[in-house]
Amino acid sequence: MKSLLIVTLTALAVVSASASPQGVLRKFTFDSSAEGWTAIGSATASVVTTPGAAKEGSGALKLEYNIAKGDVGALVFAVAGADLTPLKSLRFWVKADYSTTFVLALEETGGGRWIAPFAVNKSDWVRVELAVSDFTLMHGADDPKDANGKLDLDRIGSAAIGDFSQYVIQMGDEGLATMLGVKSGKHVLWIDELEVSGEALPPLRFLDMEGNETGLDARTITKDLTPNSPWMRWVEFRERMVTETVEELSSRIRFNSARSGRRILVSAAYFPGYKKERGSNPKCQNWYVWVERGLLDLSTPMCYSPSLEGLKEELAEVREVHVGKPTACIPGLAVGRFSSPHPPYLQQLELARNAGFPAIAVFKYETLKDEIEKLK
Repeated sequence: MKSLLIVTLTALAVVSASASPQGVLRKFTFDSSAEGWTAIGSATASVVTTPGAAKEGSGALKLEYNIAKGDVGALVFAVAGADLTPLKSLRFWVKADYSTTFVLALEETGGGRWIAPFAVNKSDWVRVELAVSDFTLMHGADDPKDANGKLDLDRIGSAAIGDFSQYVIQMGDEGLATMLGVKSGKHVLWIDELEVSGEALPPLRFLDMEGNETGLDARTITKDLTPNSPWMRWVEFRERMVTETVEELSSRIRFNSARSGRRILVSAAYFPGYKKERGSNPKCQNWYVWVERGLLDLSTPMCYSPSLEGLKEELAEVREVHVGKPTACIPGLAVGRFSSPHPPYLQQLELARNAGFPAIAVFKYETLKDEIEKLK
């Protein structure tokens, strides 16, 4: 990622030597200026203050860039003479004009380049929280070598934020670019309220059992399926925590896929019918959102209804959700007797074919083998 992330700029300190090791070490509000952030390559950076442009305050930092072969651009900030040893985490709001994966890179002076990928949804402000432990060392042919294999916070020379799709498209593999959802052309990224913090992220980053985010104590809420009830607000919170986990895993898997030059598919197995059970189903797997946002390359809904009528309904639902989406769908069929007997395999297979699925998965091999033996 040399062409995207190496920068050399005038020295700008992020945190002074006297900064407190706790709390916010530096906060970029972008209310009236870019505060030292600038663009490289063909990209342009500006501060937008039009009503509604910022997540908080009066302004946000806007990056306009192009995804094309031979064209790169990113936001950069130079750090020189500053000891970032107190750094524990980075927090900021980000929004993009399409769903993709970005990377935040920290490069040591005379050392390695460390990056942390994060997913962004189309037109939605997303809260990104990165711990120092989230950064991994780049080992590409063009990446600088790191002598000790650890992130030396007292030697950070620059920081950069860029769209990972720019790196993918430089590889010239159209198949890989299509699989990863790369969209060439002009794009926009907005960033707001970037905090450089001396506070570590909470140990439980995806679930707060005290209900701190909602202001509710989940242990005392009673079940109530009424829209916007305390119970349903808690359900929404849990759904979002699961989806954010899927987003992060998807982002990291696709990043590693592109970096290694191998096609590593992101897949998930889940049960259909969640919308009908929402509020009662404890899994909180809102898989409809995963498909809509393109977080999966392959989805394998577990269509395990014990009746042909139920199976037909499950297949129709997953088919409707996946039509026109880039995510491939291979439904799973249950064969044999588990908690209850299931229809014969050939009858299930016929239903799947009639529903428009050219491929299916079967759970499990031993029972399928028994079914085949019966047909001989």
